[in-house]
Amino acid sequence: MGYHGSIKARSKFQFMGETYYLIEAQIIPNKWGTWTIHLCNSECQPIKKLNIRSPKGSLSFTNPTITPLYNFKTGYPMLAVSYFMPEEGNHDDESGSCVFKIDISDY
Repeated sequence: MGYHGSIKARSKFQFMGETYYLIEAQIIPNKWGTWTIHLCNSECQPIKKLNIRSPKGSLSFTNPTITPLYNFKTGYPMLAVSYFMPEEGNHDDESGSCVFKIDISDY
């Protein structure tokens, strides 16, 4: 990936019969504000850096997790996603856990 920091947390998941990972990668060593999240294939090779931005412009995210779920109301699969937002590199009002869902029927 060309980063000089660490590559750490990984979250493995299945989507449409394929295996993927979310991984965290640090651009600059020991700089919490430089953590990014990447979508990787089944061999942990990067597919795409996820351009995540919070409503207040925060850009640093760590500890990705993703869990496939089923929406019984719509009949479509959905994903529960969570990240940690460190204080460094993010808006003053935005740090801590971030949890949201993605309805697959939207895609």
